[in-house]
Amino acid sequence: MSKGKTRDYRVRADGWVAGRRRKEGDIVTLTPRAARYENVEPAKPAREAQDSPVKPTASKKPVASKE
Repeated sequence: MSKGKTRDYRVRADGWVAGRRRKEGDIVTLTPRAARYENVEPAKPAREAQDSPVKPTASKKPVASKE
């Protein structure tokens, strides 16, 4: 019996995942079949996460006070 392919998943909330206590945001490696029964979502691949553009925040110019 061969093992299934595994992939990374992000834990959605604190609790038990795959027999261990995990915190929200932890990355776990599971097979897609096992992930169906856990409180996880697919994690973004590192390459995809780096390519995501970061929204720049609106910079506010300081207002000169009239004195």
